[in-house]
Amino acid sequence: MEQYNQDSDDLGRQLGVATREWRRITREFDDLAAHWSAMAEKLLPGYSINPDQHPSCIQMKGNASGRSFSLYFAPFMLNGKMFGQIVVTADSGPVLEAAEAARLLIDGGGAIYDKDGSLLHGQESDLGRYTALCNIFARVLAVPL
Repeated sequence: MEQYNQDSDDLGRQLGVATREWRRITREFDDLAAHWSAMAEKLLPGYSINPDQHPSCIQMKGNASGRSFSLYFAPFMLNGKMFGQIVVTADSGPVLEAAEAARLLIDGGGAIYDKDGSLLHGQESDLGRYTALCNIFARVLAVPL
């Protein structure tokens, strides 16, 4: 856990910056969600991912070759930097709980990171977006029941 911040003015500034960055990230994720949905429909028969119908996408449902999954999106601060955290859970049937399949981060410029903050794909790269989507599908299929 990060050290407790005693400076309320500094902390207030940090939170204000985080809020503005979160707005940028949500706009970026809305674009990414629409892009993923279109790419899956066009390029990957048997696979789908669809954003929810809220103004800002915070959840998506998908299907990887018959295996249902859910994707959740929420703010996440790592080492003082604001990200959007993408958590993918694979459905495990009616008796078992859903299991985590993938966890990624996205920043306000569209760059995609691993859960530890290491860069996977640069800003708004179509190839990077497609590769991330394919990895999500592959990771869903790799989760045992």
